[in-house]
Amino acid sequence: MNGVIRFPKDLAGANPATKVLLTLRLTECNHHLAVKVGAVAEVVETVTELEGSAAERALAALELLSTVSKGAAELRTHTLAVPVLVEMVMKINSPRRC
Repeated sequence: MNGVIRFPKDLAGANPATKVLLTLRLTECNHHLAVKVGAVAEVVETVTELEGSAAERALAALELLSTVSKGAAELRTHTLAVPVLVEMVMKINSPRRC
């Protein structure tokens, strides 16, 4: 799990890493483990560098991580959480340039 959590920082591996992270998070028993190994902070600190479906999967994983009480607490107390989420909303909703 640690390797998957750290992998999105390598932008070349971000697409498969976010797929694996989201898939792991869909399994109930992995919720607490992902939070325990630092997934919330890693996603918050990496998501702005991602594009397209990788960014969307990372945000979906972050949403699922926040369903665990410790995950929600980490998200609430992370100093970059609000600025990053606002940036991602703006990024996702901005018109695409050709």
